Amino acid sequence: MVVAIDAGKIMNPPMARSQMVGGMIIGIGATLMEELLFDEYGKIKNVSLNSYRIPTLSDMPEKLSVIFIETPDEIMPFGGRSIGENSTIGVAPAILNAIADATGIDFFKIPVRKEDILEKMKEQSFLK
Repeated sequence: MVVAIDAGKIMNPPMARSQMVGGMIIGIGATLMEELLFDEYGKIKNVSLNSYRIPTLSDMPEKLSVIFIETPDEIMPFGGRSIGENSTIGVAPAILNAIADATGIDFFKIPVRKEDILEKMKEQSFLK
């Protein structure tokens, strides 16, 4: 997975890279794993980390790359911009588009798990 961002002048490259990688991890978790479950009264059913799946290192792609395009911001001091976790934004659409390209099935909600993909494939007679 690669994220490219024009964040102006990068003041602290290791910290900025970590922020972008963290955003990618958040996006992967939200797209493929994390889901709040509610009972019939609206109470959250998976309130602990034992029942709420979050990504771990073993869930991540081998390489998460960050490319900084350093176009200095002429208004901000030192030419930098705030980056926050902008890398989170494009992860879900990229993963959902990859699933659609591979299977021909569009998903319009997250998370999407392998069971969801297999179920949709069965519904559309891809699998018997």
